[in-house]
Amino acid sequence: MITTRLKEETKELHQAVENENLAYKIINHTISAKEYLNLLKQNYAAYSSVEKAILKHEEKYKPIKFELLLKDLKQANANIETLNSSFNLKNKDQSIGAQYVIKGSSLGGSFIAKQMLDCPELKPFLPAYFFSTDKSAIKDWNKFTRFLKENEAALNHDEVIVGAKNSFEHFLKIFTIPQIN
Repeated sequence: MITTRLKEETKELHQAVENENLAYKIINHTISAKEYLNLLKQNYAAYSSVEKAILKHEEKYKPIKFELLLKDLKQANANIETLNSSFNLKNKDQSIGAQYVIKGSSLGGSFIAKQMLDCPELKPFLPAYFFSTDKSAIKDWNKFTRFLKENEAALNHDEVIVGAKNSFEHFLKIFTIPQIN
């Protein structure tokens, strides 16, 4: 199954992204306001470039993640810098792999949102929009995994995996850049 293969073949990259992501400081309630703003900016840079690449192959795709991040950044009166990104997807199958990464992140985002309530430094940033307990993101993930199962025979599995891996690698690259001002 493509979902099993995606999970197995991206496991190491997924773990590397989680290890480099400042969100762990939300989970252990030690994040500062400055670190949180940097986390938002890093996520904005990563999600906006990946979602823009998906849109080139999927006209019906709704780039909700970077819009939610933009809303959080504006609420925090943060400077929003556009980073030039050379991230590209070559075809529709790769864009489906990228969507696996984007849509799958909602599951972790829901858990992180609950932890934000116990972070004293984050009170001024609530309500948060990107890290959210909104159930629509989970429904979107479930709908996406159904799509993968229903269209499994029509998908080029290798290309889907390439799209997911490239997306995780892009996130990793952005999360390892020194602090974004």
